[in-house]
Amino acid sequence: MRKIFAALMMCSVLWLTATAQAAKLTPLAEIDAYGFYQNMGYEVDCSHFERIDRKMVFRTILPEEPLALSKELPNVVVHVDPRSNHVVEVDLYLDADAEKNSQATFVAKVIAALDEAAFQKNQPAIERGIGQFVDAPTYKDIVVTIDETRRYKLYKEIEAKVLAIYIEAAD
Repeated sequence: MRKIFAALMMCSVLWLTATAQAAKLTPLAEIDAYGFYQNMGYEVDCSHFERIDRKMVFRTILPEEPLALSKELPNVVVHVDPRSNHVVEVDLYLDADAEKNSQATFVAKVIAALDEAAFQKNQPAIERGIGQFVDAPTYKDIVVTIDETRRYKLYKEIEAKVLAIYIEAAD
């Protein structure tokens, strides 16, 4: 009986440890969704969101011409940790046929919106990394160093003329 009880206790400890690790969301910056959109130059009502995978998800249609896929489909999706209210991931859906320079400029604008001061300090290196990232073949991921403590992982996919770029904290 003791062995069964000990095994159950060990399983519960392992389960609690795994759950705690999975629940830990690393923020991209100490900024909320509303502040992120404001820094991009948009006034977005952030009272409407979905709860997906323990995150608040904001789907928006930003009129970024010529990058927008359409006027009806969201092209920026912001994931927020509901406990800290900080942005933990940003997904971009852009027209894959748009000019590469426009794509790189928009990705740089998104990263700058997360933390303008850190972006300004490392702007040449960040823009160079983004340029190489956008010019790369269909599937690509890179890590961009924002400052001494933060690095972002950018991953892209191109499918059916949609350029999907995912920005999250690098390990």
